[in-house]
Amino acid sequence: MNSQLQLVEREIAKDEAHSDDQLDEEFEPYEPGEEDIVLKNNQLTNKQAFVDFMENAGEKGKDNAREIRLVKDEGEKGVLIYDLQSRYDERAEQSWIDVYPDMSFYSTATDDTQDVFNSAPQQCNYIEKDETDGFYKIYECRTHWDYPLLPDVAGEEK
Repeated sequence: MNSQLQLVEREIAKDEAHSDDQLDEEFEPYEPGEEDIVLKNNQLTNKQAFVDFMENAGEKGKDNAREIRLVKDEGEKGVLIYDLQSRYDERAEQSWIDVYPDMSFYSTATDDTQDVFNSAPQQCNYIEKDETDGFYKIYECRTHWDYPLLPDVAGEEK
């Protein structure tokens, strides 16, 4: 019994050490591309490109062969990246927005809960500005009815 307790204590200590290493782990900073839509310090770069995509992609749009990259700078945690691709599915006779989250430049603390939206690709129906919440939301996705993608903040063109 005592040896089992020691074994459990060692495993817990290893897990805690690994968690601390994960928090201290440095990752390469992400350098956004010129056309990326970047949210940093409550400013949205290339906002018009995002608005154009929102108005023309998915169920609401007519241009279903567009792609954009959203980059959300989360400070010390790194950046969350979302590649959005609008497409038309002939078999379903439906337009979609595919969302591919990239967490490779982002670090979650052990006490954070990972958002299910970020754990796998999503298939969503459309994007719309929610005036009440002050967010651009993506709707009718695989894991969420609506998901706050970006806050409605001041924007600038690069």
